[in-house]
Amino acid sequence: MKFAMCLWPLLAILAGCAAPSPKSTAEKPMPPAKIEGKKGTEADLASLVLTPEAEQRLGIKTAAVVVGAAPEYKDFAADLMLPVGRSLPVVAPVSGTLLAGPGPSLAVGSMVQSGQLLYSVSPLLPLPRDLRVTAEADLEQAKTRVDTANLRLARADKMLKDDVGTVRAQEDAKNELDLATSASNAARARLEQIQRAPLVADVSITITAPQAGVLRQVLSAPGQVIAGGAPLLEIADLRRLWVRTPVFAGEAHTLLTPSSVSVRSLAGQAIATAVAVQAPPTADPLASTVDLYFEIPNTNSRLHPGERVLVQLPVRQSTREFIQVPSAAVLFDIHGGAWVYEQKPDHRFLKRRIELDHSSGGIAFLRRGPEPRALVVTDGAAELWGTEFGVGK
Repeated sequence: MKFAMCLWPLLAILAGCAAPSPKSTAEKPMPPAKIEGKKGTEADLASLVLTPEAEQRLGIKTAAVVVGAAPEYKDFAADLMLPVGRSLPVVAPVSGTLLAGPGPSLAVGSMVQSGQLLYSVSPLLPLPRDLRVTAEADLEQAKTRVDTANLRLARADKMLKDDVGTVRAQEDAKNELDLATSASNAARARLEQIQRAPLVADVSITITAPQAGVLRQVLSAPGQVIAGGAPLLEIADLRRLWVRTPVFAGEAHTLLTPSSVSVRSLAGQAIATAVAVQAPPTADPLASTVDLYFEIPNTNSRLHPGERVLVQLPVRQSTREFIQVPSAAVLFDIHGGAWVYEQKPDHRFLKRRIELDHSSGGIAFLRRGPEPRALVVTDGAAELWGTEFGVGK
């Protein structure tokens, strides 16, 4: 009996510990975003479910998908090239020894400015017959003239001292001595120059950059003896490039040549808009193609001559039904695949793969995509992408 009386308080304490507290039974708050379906890679289809507050915070806006006729375009592979006349060679003006200019040495790929001093040339003199003998004879004549002038000055000083001469005669004798001394010094310097370097002149000719650009070739080095007209450098102006677009000659008449075209990388990313230019007509008889030329800006030299790109050309008098969505709704994954987010009921957003044909005027024209009148996300699409892969707000 006593044991039973002691057991009842113990059971009451255990029952009190096991009873659920109000805090533990409270419902957990709903997360702002929940991913349903497959997830983990960009190729997996998944849907996002947002709370109304999260949807408002991400600034989600949508636009309806429409289907309509639009001009048909074709993609053509093109290559970038230097425009004609934008690559200038720098040649030696005269024969001589090439001397380095101020600043660092010139190397292929370095940038130069218009008017920048590149080199200087010490011209080579023609070698006359008996050059050294003639120089020695000139020096001896100059020495004799100096001696004669000294004697004449001494005689004039003595005659003036004896009051039989004039001050003018003394001044003439001094002037003659100065001239003879100068001629002697010049003859001696010329003989030393001939003994040291008989073909090198004592003057130099500077060579400056005719235009700003990048050095494509460096064909000479300081200290080298060069001939007149020898190529020294090649400077290319890469601020604008030409887009050479080969088109099959049999379908050239079916294409329009617009004033501007959209240029994309081989991965499909937009680069810039190129404008049509007048260029020499060229063609390739082996490939049966004719060339169309456009000019594209090359900001910060991010494009390279010889690089392959894609150009879209409109087909003459041809339209096609396309699925049309705003360009802001299109997202690209790391593999170049194109996607959009389609809004579903109950704040659900489904990622849909699309097949992009071309973009123009802020509209993306799709070969395959969501159904007409479906709502795709325009503002906030990148935020949804980041939310799905763990880098969103």
